Amino acid sequence: MCLSCLIGEHFLSRCFGNCIQVSFQVADALNQPFPDDEFDLVWSMESGEHMPDKEKVNINLLLDISVKST
Repeated sequence: MCLSCLIGEHFLSRCFGNCIQVSFQVADALNQPFPDDEFDLVWSMESGEHMPDKEKVNINLLLDISVKST
């Protein structure tokens, strides 16, 4: 979760180069369209503090993370 997709893409490319495949999507943090356990990694930066219901945003982020064993 980030205010700007460009900032997220820049940060990840600087940290990981081409080692990981990443896509960014615009969605409502309080009503996310993603099913539970959809992602291996959820990254949030500079936006949570602006959300009116911080607890709901954080719960949604935790639900999005996959807990599958490898």
